[in-house]
Amino acid sequence: MARGEDGPTDLCLAVPPFASVSFPQLGPAVLKAACAQRGIATRIIHGNLALAARIGLDAYEAVEGTAMRAMVADHLFRDYAYPHEIVAELPAPPPLTADDQRVFDAAAPAIEPMIAVRVTCPAMSRRPMS
Repeated sequence: MARGEDGPTDLCLAVPPFASVSFPQLGPAVLKAACAQRGIATRIIHGNLALAARIGLDAYEAVEGTAMRAMVADHLFRDYAYPHEIVAELPAPPPLTADDQRVFDAAAPAIEPMIAVRVTCPAMSRRPMS
């Protein structure tokens, strides 16, 4: 196993949810290789793949396929991205159309467990190298 995959990690790169699961995300892979050449232990957390696995490919691609202006992903992650007191001060996001609300409803129950189990725990379990 490559350095940084099983042991201490200096840098954790995240591929965020709703990045395409149909095409590889080359940026993190290239950056990881460059880091490895410099002795920096790097791990990639594929939030996109973790969420797609949890909610199913159809639900994932439905969110990915909504118009950016609908901000469905923003609606899904808003309460987890900021402390509650900050969320209370943010302007309300635009309301979802009925179709976008159905897409949101299919994905929403999986967001909190995915963040807690698939992303936060693996990232936080790594200890920085001294």
